Amino acid sequence: VMDYLKGKMIRLRALDPDDTDFMSRVEADACNFEYSGLTAPYSSRQLLEYAVCYDADPFRATQLRLVIEDITDSNPVGLLDFTEISARERTAFTGIYILPAWRRRGLALDSLLTARRYAADILALRYLGAKISVANDSSLALFRKAGWIQYGVMPEWIYSPALRLYVDLHLLACRL
Repeated sequence: VMDYLKGKMIRLRALDPDDTDFMSRVEADACNFEYSGLTAPYSSRQLLEYAVCYDADPFRATQLRLVIEDITDSNPVGLLDFTEISARERTAFTGIYILPAWRRRGLALDSLLTARRYAADILALRYLGAKISVANDSSLALFRKAGWIQYGVMPEWIYSPALRLYVDLHLLACRL
């Protein structure tokens, strides 16, 4: 039996209330403000409520957050999000975060490839998209390596606090 949530180095799993502290660490990372559009941190209470109220039907919730675990020791190393899930269009956007200490080990690529397989075979989606700041070179390279193709640019679409100016937003998609 195929485990659609297991990659070569990672396993994707459902969010659990015990993940609140881990999500707090992720959300506190300053790069989230740069690339995710956050303007204020989430409180521990908000994150706990999100985990407790987790809706396992991504089409009803229009989103799905999965924890990325290292397959060797089950430690959480990141988060993978499907957002703007459309049951009618069979599409979704994808976002990924890997803890800094776990980057550059192939975990993000394995996570995206695993997410592609899950989205195609289980969710029956047709396309996955990504919205990536022009300033996020590593994310652009990652998604391109995983098979996403750039289809457009929205000029000066998002504000970069680090650069103190508006930068382009790249629109990428992957046909499943």
